[in-house]
Amino acid sequence: MRELTEIIAPIIAERSRDYWLQFLQANDVPCAPVLGRRHYINHPQVIHNGLRVALDDPELGHVIMAGPPVSFSKSAPVDIRPAPALGEHTATALDAWPVRDAGGAVQSPISNVQPRAGTLDGVRIVDLSYYIAGAHCPMLLADYGADVVKVESLEGDPFRAFGLGFLGWNRNKRGIAVDLRTDEGRDIVYHLVRGADVFVENFRIGASHRLRVDYDTIREINPRIVYCTVAGWGETGPCSHLPVFDPVFQASSGAISAQGGDGDPVFLAPAITDYGASHSAAYAITAALYARERTGEGQRALVTLTGASMAMQSGEFIFPAEGGEFSHALKGGEDFVGPSAAYRSYRCADGFIFVACTTEDHWHSLAKSIGRPELAYPGAWPSAAETDPKGGIAGVVGEMLAEDTVESWLKRLASRGVPCAPVLPWREVLDSPQVQANGWTVEHEHPRWGVVRQTATLAAFSRTPCASQRTAPLLGQHTGEVLREIGYTDALISELRTKAVIA
Repeated sequence: MRELTEIIAPIIAERSRDYWLQFLQANDVPCAPVLGRRHYINHPQVIHNGLRVALDDPELGHVIMAGPPVSFSKSAPVDIRPAPALGEHTATALDAWPVRDAGGAVQSPISNVQPRAGTLDGVRIVDLSYYIAGAHCPMLLADYGADVVKVESLEGDPFRAFGLGFLGWNRNKRGIAVDLRTDEGRDIVYHLVRGADVFVENFRIGASHRLRVDYDTIREINPRIVYCTVAGWGETGPCSHLPVFDPVFQASSGAISAQGGDGDPVFLAPAITDYGASHSAAYAITAALYARERTGEGQRALVTLTGASMAMQSGEFIFPAEGGEFSHALKGGEDFVGPSAAYRSYRCADGFIFVACTTEDHWHSLAKSIGRPELAYPGAWPSAAETDPKGGIAGVVGEMLAEDTVESWLKRLASRGVPCAPVLPWREVLDSPQVQANGWTVEHEHPRWGVVRQTATLAAFSRTPCASQRTAPLLGQHTGEVLREIGYTDALISELRTKAVIA
């Protein structure tokens, strides 16, 4: 990678950004300019998708901010209101609350549903999604009991090439491999749809229609289906035709320019836009299922990475309507350790810890814990909270913390109520006592990788406990099993394999 970069970077530097954007887009290469957040909220695709709202805030005045990242085909959008002032609705909120019966219960359309093995037990999902933004969403729902059948092409999800990473986006699913370009292959999907509750896809624009698995086609087969599309820029608008991946939105949404601060952009290793889109899609699906319980009707939910990139930075996407920016947004840098002496990482004798003092009491406790009570002089807190994170006060704190181990400082700081944590690599996170105590990891026997350990279901329910039952499927691992469930005979399954319709 380094050698290729050394070849490519000088070539890119020879021409303007506009030239390369036009050239790369003409050749279907995912790319985007590195922009700031203010530029992004005025981006024509953001405006086209209706992803920004204008509000009159009682404190900030007329502001522009990020709107909801999901749209529905039937459920009407809600009115967006500014954040309430303290106690603003105290008098009216209780008056508007539903009347309860003598036993204190509120009757709801789903109040008589009996809890079973998982929160979403009985929900069936046909998953035609790929990569992270699409595939991670059905996995989240499978974690809570939904029966998810991942339908892949005979070549498989391209992100199978990521090896173990694929397991983190596709556990708890069953997998079948089908050639959707054939009538027999589409018939298999249509059979699944007849008994399904949810259909998920993230094809490029136009592909679902070419394969005849678009919403109108699927709705004709099952009118109650909740059909979720995870799109890139959106389905219409000036950028909708462009190929995209997570870094395109990290760049254009201002995320990596903010992380770079005043220096070069800094790419974020976690795919924040992909994960934001997948979580948005998961709650969109559950909201649409709830709407179906009330109305009896299915509908389509559309999620875009455009909206997800803004949702993941909601606190930063708020601007004065007349132009400019508020000063609250943090700017990083390649060596960014934190915004202040009170809120940053420090090196100890054997590693790093992060200290997160958010009140004057926290700061006073920190000063006493490190044996430097003079740092808690009158007026010290504003200085510590706003000073250069590498400046004088930070230097004094750093010298003291460097004299002892991470474990020692964690005990001493925690005993005085100072918010702090060790800076851990990913592997040690899974081994941490807190993670283990809460059962947030699970082990599976994988046919290729052997025993693998990964995150388990991360939310706990008192009446419908969920369990991570299986690792991600091999390509076509459950094709025969699933086809038998929907009525295919062994002879027909064998014939379809011979014809290379399934794998």
